[in-house]
Amino acid sequence: MDSNRSASSLAEQLSHELSVENTEELEAQRQDRAASEYRANATFLVRETTQMALNAGAAAAQKQADAIMQQMSDLESRAAQAEISAAKFRAQSLAEVQKARNYMAIADAAITIS
Repeated sequence: MDSNRSASSLAEQLSHELSVENTEELEAQRQDRAASEYRANATFLVRETTQMALNAGAAAAQKQADAIMQQMSDLESRAAQAEISAAKFRAQSLAEVQKARNYMAIADAAITIS
């Protein structure tokens, strides 16, 4: 009977150890799944953050490009106004030159007649 009790005790101990091992294995698997999930989340966050940075950079570049285009448009408008003013001054200058020639012609005619 002692050997039966001893065999039974060993069986109980072995059963207990297998149960503990099974529990530890299940916990290890749970930890592995959690680690995989954390890695996946980290990868997702890196991708999302990278995309957000790219989007922010693109938005900043677009804003800068828009500002430059507005400056170019303003400069083109000023240049057009300057061209209009220059044409106006040229026309006035030509009119003044023509007036001066007319007065000179009148003066020459007056000198010739006298």
